[in-house]
Amino acid sequence: MIADVLRFVLLGSVPILAAFGLLAIWQLYVVIFLAGTCTLFDAVAAESFTQMLVPQSSRHSANSSMALSLSAVTTIGTAIGGALVQALTAPGAIVADAISFLLSAYWKSRIKASGHRRPSGRASESLTRQGLAGFRVIFGHPTTRPIIIAAMIGALGGQIQNVVLVLYLVRDLHLSATAVGVVLAIAGLAGVTSALAAGSIIAKLGVGPTFIIGMLLASLAGFVLAAATGPLPLVLIILVAAQTLRGSGPSLYGITQQSMRQTLIPPELLSRALATWRLLVYGVQPIGAVVGGILGELIGLRGALCVSSSFMIIGTITGFSSPLRKLKIF
Repeated sequence: MIADVLRFVLLGSVPILAAFGLLAIWQLYVVIFLAGTCTLFDAVAAESFTQMLVPQSSRHSANSSMALSLSAVTTIGTAIGGALVQALTAPGAIVADAISFLLSAYWKSRIKASGHRRPSGRASESLTRQGLAGFRVIFGHPTTRPIIIAAMIGALGGQIQNVVLVLYLVRDLHLSATAVGVVLAIAGLAGVTSALAAGSIIAKLGVGPTFIIGMLLASLAGFVLAAATGPLPLVLIILVAAQTLRGSGPSLYGITQQSMRQTLIPPELLSRALATWRLLVYGVQPIGAVVGGILGELIGLRGALCVSSSFMIIGTITGFSSPLRKLKIF
């Protein structure tokens, strides 16, 4: 709730400063940094809280519902954001964004559970020791270890792909702005569909195989994107297939890895483990962004897409070579 209120204040300051002609670029940097910090606290607390609120037997369904909601609002929110910028200008759109966090804080205030949990270790334990505890619990478990390694490699490859994707659609495939928007929206729609089907797939195949299949689907997207050539109708068909892979894969592996974390990691250590998890996975993404830009210059955008998928395939192989491929239920 505090993270939401702070984001409301931070984002709300932008249109106010802009209205008085006081907004400077350094202030935007500060707002983005602090709002991102609040998002980190919010995300770690939210997943830790889910474990407390939802029984183990219902976690797949709960995580599927949240993934469905996230995919839906991301797809719809992008379109609404563009419309708000056009109708209200950018500061007006940021006002709407700020208000959304205030509404979020209100709905969180309606949760009856306190969210308090007995911490693991001494209260006076240093921040460094607490952080190391997160590393130990992740890398010390035979199942969470390959998941985090696969996730890190996949995040690196995925960020390479994200950096070059729009450039590829515009420069190499010569798509219009409208066509680019439609192509990008397909991934969001695929994510919604995949989230709806995730529960049934997990029940049939198991959590481990579903995680690996999700990684594999996402890994193939870059290769399919790079194969887009020929007449425009054929190019669009290939792009639809690629974006379907890009949207459906992350939903499957995201839901399963979230459920596995919440089940396999002790409740009193979950928040530390989640913070470490985000540090490692998000920490490789800036590296992937730089690598993607360099590869785009050196070997072209198609080549960069193929390299991105190659990294993600390595992550998939990492998961397949571990106990994950046999993990049906907890």
